[in-house]
Amino acid sequence: MLIQSGCHESFVGRLDIVMVDGEVSTVDHELVLMDKTIQGDAEMQREVDSIYAPHRSSCFRIWDFRRIANWQQRCSIGIDDG
Repeated sequence: MLIQSGCHESFVGRLDIVMVDGEVSTVDHELVLMDKTIQGDAEMQREVDSIYAPHRSSCFRIWDFRRIANWQQRCSIGIDDG
């Protein structure tokens, strides 16, 4: 099983689970560094790109976190200004 491990897309994890008589017998985990030696899959990249395309512009939006923090503070004390 491949799992997300680490952060910033630098690793994937390989998780091997051996079951014997319906019980977990062995668990082994290995970090796999995602570097230039790992080749991408063109078909999967097209799929990801098609899902990502409608959201591309919002992914690069610059957020004003001071404004968000102020809004959260106002909500927590019951002030709703729409």
